[in-house]
Amino acid sequence: MNFTLFASQREHWIKIAHEFPETLIWVIFFDTPYEVCSSRLQQRTSHPTIHSPELGLSILSRFARDFRAPSAHEGFHRMISLKPPDTKPDYLASDISSILDRVRSSEPVLHIPEPVRNSWARKLKARHTSQPNGNQSHSISTTDGNNNNNGIWERFGRRTTPTHSTIANTSVSSPSDDIHEDPVAQEERVNVQYPPLRDSLGIN
Repeated sequence: MNFTLFASQREHWIKIAHEFPETLIWVIFFDTPYEVCSSRLQQRTSHPTIHSPELGLSILSRFARDFRAPSAHEGFHRMISLKPPDTKPDYLASDISSILDRVRSSEPVLHIPEPVRNSWARKLKARHTSQPNGNQSHSISTTDGNNNNNGIWERFGRRTTPTHSTIANTSVSSPSDDIHEDPVAQEERVNVQYPPLRDSLGIN
Protein backbone atom coordinates (compact mmCIF):
# COMPACT_ATOMS: atom_id res chain seq x y z
CA MET A 1 0.00 0.00 0.00
CA ASN A 2 1.31 3.44 -0.87
CA PHE A 3 0.04 7.02 -0.56
CA THR A 4 0.36 8.97 -3.80
CA LEU A 5 -0.77 12.43 -4.85
CA PHE A 6 -0.78 12.34 -8.64
CA ALA A 7 -0.65 10.03 -11.64
CA SER A 8 3.14 10.15 -12.15
CA GLN A 9 3.71 8.74 -8.66
CA ARG A 10 1.11 6.05 -9.16
CA GLU A 11 2.62 5.18 -12.53
CA HIS A 12 5.90 4.36 -10.81
CA TRP A 13 4.25 1.78 -8.55
CA ILE A 14 2.12 0.38 -11.36
CA LYS A 15 5.28 -0.29 -13.39
CA ILE A 16 6.79 -2.13 -10.44
CA ALA A 17 3.64 -4.27 -10.15
CA HIS A 18 3.87 -5.16 -13.85
CA GLU A 19 7.29 -6.70 -13.22
CA PHE A 20 5.53 -9.49 -11.34
CA PRO A 21 3.24 -11.57 -13.60
CA GLU A 22 -0.42 -11.92 -12.64
CA THR A 23 -0.21 -9.17 -10.02
CA LEU A 24 -3.49 -7.32 -9.52
CA ILE A 25 -3.37 -3.59 -8.90
CA TRP A 26 -5.99 -2.27 -6.49
CA VAL A 27 -6.66 1.34 -5.52
CA ILE A 28 -8.29 2.47 -2.26
CA PHE A 29 -9.22 6.14 -2.67
CA PHE A 30 -9.80 8.02 0.61
CA ASP A 31 -12.26 10.60 -0.66
CA THR A 32 -12.01 13.01 2.30
CA PRO A 33 -13.06 16.66 1.88
CA TYR A 34 -10.53 19.40 2.56
CA GLU A 35 -12.55 20.77 5.49
CA VAL A 36 -12.56 17.40 7.26
CA CYS A 37 -8.78 17.08 6.86
CA SER A 38 -8.29 20.60 8.20
CA SER A 39 -10.43 19.88 11.25
CA ARG A 40 -8.50 16.69 12.00
CA LEU A 41 -5.15 18.47 11.80
CA GLN A 42 -6.25 21.11 14.29
CA GLN A 43 -7.36 18.47 16.79
CA ARG A 44 -4.59 15.91 16.39
CA THR A 45 -1.55 16.21 18.64
CA SER A 46 0.23 12.89 18.23
CA HIS A 47 1.39 13.06 14.61
CA PRO A 48 4.98 11.77 14.29
CA THR A 49 6.21 14.57 11.96
CA ILE A 50 3.62 17.37 12.14
CA HIS A 51 4.02 19.11 15.49
CA SER A 52 1.69 22.10 15.06
CA PRO A 53 -1.66 22.84 13.38
CA GLU A 54 -0.02 25.62 11.31
CA LEU A 55 2.49 23.23 9.81
CA GLY A 56 -0.24 20.69 9.15
CA LEU A 57 -2.45 23.23 7.36
CA SER A 58 0.50 24.36 5.23
CA ILE A 59 1.20 20.78 4.14
CA LEU A 60 -2.49 20.14 3.53
CA SER A 61 -2.73 23.20 1.29
CA ARG A 62 0.21 21.98 -0.80
CA PHE A 63 -1.24 18.48 -1.03
CA ALA A 64 -4.63 19.82 -2.13
CA ARG A 65 -2.96 21.86 -4.88
CA ASP A 66 -0.94 18.93 -6.25
CA PHE A 67 -3.45 16.13 -5.77
CA ARG A 68 -4.95 14.38 -8.80
CA ALA A 69 -7.65 11.78 -8.24
CA PRO A 70 -7.02 8.32 -9.74
CA SER A 71 -8.46 7.76 -13.20
CA ALA A 72 -9.34 4.60 -15.12
CA HIS A 73 -6.69 5.11 -17.83
CA GLU A 74 -3.81 4.67 -15.36
CA GLY A 75 -3.90 0.88 -15.61
CA PHE A 76 -5.17 -0.58 -12.32
CA HIS A 77 -7.69 -3.38 -12.04
CA ARG A 78 -10.08 -2.43 -9.22
CA MET A 79 -10.82 0.67 -7.17
CA ILE A 80 -13.09 1.70 -4.30
CA SER A 81 -13.64 5.07 -2.61
CA LEU A 82 -13.83 5.45 1.16
CA LYS A 83 -15.66 8.51 2.45
CA PRO A 84 -15.44 9.81 6.05
CA PRO A 85 -18.40 7.70 7.30
CA ASP A 86 -16.58 4.60 6.04
CA THR A 87 -13.43 5.28 8.07
CA LYS A 88 -12.56 4.77 11.75
CA PRO A 89 -10.02 6.31 14.10
CA ASP A 90 -8.64 2.86 14.85
CA TYR A 91 -8.85 -0.17 12.59
CA LEU A 92 -9.03 -3.78 13.65
CA ALA A 93 -7.84 -6.65 11.51
CA SER A 94 -11.44 -7.47 10.69
CA ASP A 95 -12.00 -3.90 9.47
CA ILE A 96 -9.07 -4.14 7.07
CA SER A 97 -10.25 -7.53 5.82
CA SER A 98 -13.71 -6.08 5.20
CA ILE A 99 -12.23 -3.24 3.11
CA LEU A 100 -10.13 -5.67 1.07
CA ASP A 101 -13.23 -7.79 0.49
CA ARG A 102 -14.98 -4.71 -0.88
CA VAL A 103 -12.14 -4.14 -3.32
CA ARG A 104 -12.09 -7.79 -4.37
CA SER A 105 -15.84 -7.85 -5.06
CA SER A 106 -15.95 -4.46 -6.81
CA GLU A 107 -16.48 -4.11 -10.54
CA PRO A 108 -13.30 -4.39 -12.64
CA VAL A 109 -12.00 -1.07 -13.86
CA LEU A 110 -12.60 -0.50 -17.55
CA HIS A 111 -9.32 0.72 -19.00
CA ILE A 112 -10.13 3.93 -20.85
CA PRO A 113 -7.34 5.47 -22.99
CA GLU A 114 -6.07 8.78 -21.75
CA PRO A 115 -7.66 11.68 -23.69
CA VAL A 116 -5.36 13.37 -26.19
CA ARG A 117 -5.17 17.14 -25.84
CA ASN A 118 -3.97 19.56 -28.53
CA SER A 119 -2.80 16.72 -30.77
CA TRP A 120 -0.98 17.50 -34.00
CA ALA A 121 -3.56 15.51 -35.99
CA ARG A 122 -6.39 17.74 -34.74
CA LYS A 123 -4.44 20.89 -35.57
CA LEU A 124 -3.60 19.56 -39.04
CA LYS A 125 -7.24 18.71 -39.68
CA ALA A 126 -8.37 22.17 -38.60
CA ARG A 127 -5.76 23.77 -40.86
CA HIS A 128 -6.83 21.61 -43.82
CA THR A 129 -10.54 22.32 -43.42
CA SER A 130 -9.88 26.06 -43.27
CA GLN A 131 -8.89 25.96 -46.98
CA PRO A 132 -11.98 25.72 -49.25
CA ASN A 133 -10.59 23.28 -51.83
CA GLY A 134 -7.60 21.92 -49.99
CA ASN A 135 -5.32 23.20 -52.83
CA GLN A 136 -5.44 26.87 -52.03
CA SER A 137 -1.69 27.08 -51.58
CA HIS A 138 -1.20 26.03 -55.24
CA SER A 139 -3.64 28.51 -56.78
CA ILE A 140 -0.88 30.93 -57.81
CA SER A 141 0.96 28.35 -59.88
CA THR A 142 -2.12 27.24 -61.84
CA THR A 143 -2.63 30.41 -63.92
CA ASP A 144 -3.02 30.49 -67.69
CA GLY A 145 -0.18 30.82 -70.17
CA ASN A 146 -0.53 34.58 -70.69
CA ASN A 147 -0.13 35.30 -66.99
CA ASN A 148 2.95 33.09 -66.84
CA ASN A 149 4.47 34.90 -69.85
CA ASN A 150 3.69 38.28 -68.35
CA GLY A 151 5.42 37.16 -65.18
CA ILE A 152 8.54 36.39 -67.23
CA TRP A 153 8.53 39.84 -68.83
CA GLU A 154 8.03 41.47 -65.43
CA ARG A 155 11.03 39.50 -64.18
CA PHE A 156 13.18 41.11 -66.90
CA GLY A 157 11.91 44.60 -66.10
CA ARG A 158 9.50 44.78 -69.06
CA ARG A 159 12.21 46.35 -71.27
CA THR A 160 10.42 44.96 -74.28
CA THR A 161 6.87 43.90 -74.89
CA PRO A 162 5.97 40.37 -76.01
CA THR A 163 5.19 40.12 -79.71
CA HIS A 164 1.83 38.43 -79.21
CA SER A 165 0.71 41.22 -76.87
CA THR A 166 1.68 43.90 -79.44
CA ILE A 167 -0.34 42.21 -82.17
CA ALA A 168 -3.29 41.64 -79.89
CA ASN A 169 -3.42 45.30 -78.87
CA THR A 170 -3.01 46.74 -82.40
CA SER A 171 -6.13 47.83 -84.26
CA VAL A 172 -6.32 46.30 -87.76
CA SER A 173 -8.74 47.47 -90.43
CA SER A 174 -11.23 45.01 -91.78
CA PRO A 175 -10.58 43.24 -95.15
CA SER A 176 -13.50 45.07 -96.77
CA ASP A 177 -11.77 48.41 -96.20
CA ASP A 178 -8.56 47.16 -97.82
CA ILE A 179 -10.39 46.21 -101.04
CA HIS A 180 -11.53 49.79 -101.81
CA GLU A 181 -8.45 51.53 -100.42
CA ASP A 182 -5.85 53.18 -102.68
CA PRO A 183 -2.68 51.02 -102.82
CA VAL A 184 -0.39 53.96 -101.93
CA ALA A 185 -2.57 54.98 -98.99
CA GLN A 186 -2.76 51.37 -97.90
CA GLU A 187 1.04 51.08 -97.92
CA GLU A 188 1.42 54.30 -95.91
CA ARG A 189 -1.17 53.09 -93.38
CA VAL A 190 0.60 49.74 -93.00
CA ASN A 191 3.94 51.49 -92.53
CA VAL A 192 2.44 53.61 -89.75
CA GLN A 193 0.83 50.65 -88.00
CA TYR A 194 3.74 48.26 -88.61
CA PRO A 195 7.02 50.21 -88.92
CA PRO A 196 9.71 48.43 -90.93
CA LEU A 197 12.03 46.32 -88.81
CA ARG A 198 15.64 47.44 -88.64
CA ASP A 199 18.65 45.53 -87.49
CA SER A 200 21.18 46.80 -84.95
CA LEU A 201 22.97 48.86 -87.67
CA GLY A 202 19.82 50.67 -88.75
CA ILE A 203 19.59 48.82 -92.06
CA ASN A 204 16.17 47.58 -93.25
